[in-house]
Amino acid sequence: MSMLPYSLTRSVDPTSEPLTTADAKTHLRVSGSDDDSYIDILIEIARRQLENDSRKAIITQTWVQKHHAFPTDGVIELRMTPVASVSSIQYVDINGDTQTFSSGDYTVDTSRGVVWLGYQKEWPNTRDHSDVLTITYVAGASAATQTQKHAMRFLIAHWYENRSPAELKPFFETPLGYQVLVSQIHPGSYP
Repeated sequence: MSMLPYSLTRSVDPTSEPLTTADAKTHLRVSGSDDDSYIDILIEIARRQLENDSRKAIITQTWVQKHHAFPTDGVIELRMTPVASVSSIQYVDINGDTQTFSSGDYTVDTSRGVVWLGYQKEWPNTRDHSDVLTITYVAGASAATQTQKHAMRFLIAHWYENRSPAELKPFFETPLGYQVLVSQIHPGSYP
């Protein structure tokens, strides 16, 4: 698969988080409500970190992926999986106008997170500058797996216990249990 230079931006956040405040508090063994707002912040940050480390969208969300050109091999790898659907593929034509590539000219393999150029189809000619290709797609599932949730719990507990570390090393190191779970979610993502 072609690995073209790209940028990746989340355009629509999930409408909910995979863990509730109560679930995180149970794992942290916190009974009071004084830290609820802080725990809610940690839940969102832990989800985003897990998504970044595993290249997996945990809950349904929309992504915009931009490339400098169409791939030469006919395959576009979508960087966040699992892919639910491709909303659009747009490109800047040689005249500088934005066009939408017909959905009948490509196939989406949601299980592998790739867009295949259709049989006997060709990518259109584009202007020669950055970000001529924009793919908007929905990734994620309606609910997180238990492995994903537990990886988040490890991060939340680590950050909750290390709010103001005296040295940077403990804060930036991730717990071994988290690393093991991320490698189960996305093999090869952690050494």
